[in-house]
Amino acid sequence: MSKYLHEEYVRKFEDSLFYNKVQEPFPIYLDSILRNFIENTLNLDKDVDYIYKNSFKKIVDDYNYDNILPEKSIYLKISTSKLKNLESKKAHSNNPCEIICGCLQSGSFYDLINKKIYISIPEYIVGFLQDNNLSLKLNKMLNNELTESRLKSAIYHELSHWVRDSLNNFYLSDLFQRALNCSDKEKANLIRSAGKKQKDMSYYEIDAQIHGIKQTKIYHGDSWGKLTLNDLFYMYPTLMNVGTILYSINSKVFKIWIKDLVKRMDRENLLGKNMRIDSYEKILENNMV
Repeated sequence: MSKYLHEEYVRKFEDSLFYNKVQEPFPIYLDSILRNFIENTLNLDKDVDYIYKNSFKKIVDDYNYDNILPEKSIYLKISTSKLKNLESKKAHSNNPCEIICGCLQSGSFYDLINKKIYISIPEYIVGFLQDNNLSLKLNKMLNNELTESRLKSAIYHELSHWVRDSLNNFYLSDLFQRALNCSDKEKANLIRSAGKKQKDMSYYEIDAQIHGIKQTKIYHGDSWGKLTLNDLFYMYPTLMNVGTILYSINSKVFKIWIKDLVKRMDRENLLGKNMRIDSYEKILENNMV
């Protein structure tokens, strides 16, 4: 991201958010600017495999083969200096962070203030999996949180946030710092969500979701062309969680997000031939417990 582009982003961000009287603060400005430097997926495959092998692999194998539930603890702490992909090396040079993997109360997120990348098995599922009275559908969904595909997608998702931020003038750190410095809660939320109704609709979050989808495609290989969007939402539960949150706001918000997601999938050659459907709401219905 050039210095000029970064300055243009900041100027239009401030002008549209604080001076233009519009219902949706800079929905066009920010989205168009972000598209200039958040396009095409990153290649972080080696780092995703390395982190998974040294953190979650034994946990997943123990559960799948011996029904041993994950411990609520930290499994791995490493510096980003251990990563080998070119983009990761450049990102570490600009913005060294600590990677923490486990079954954590915090969940998965890129902590850009404290320079940490948290990648987690959802802590809540451990308690649920101890319940022998779960419905078959709920049990299947919870088990899907403890798969190689799911956890590698989570790793890819969080690493992509860090790399994008580190290699593009810390645009994400800048966004969140501005939100923290804003005393108006409503404006702070709008800044944090890049002017969208909800953070998960923002272009930077869709970019991370795309990287999770990319990893899902890598894992499922030749069968990708047979899968539907419904299958994808099941295999990558993050999408189901986001879709449910957005649909609870209203169906229009949900449709805006999923259409933006599908368009980006198409551009990145991630949209399988069976993933073009008319009724997006059915995805949520089919995956509801």
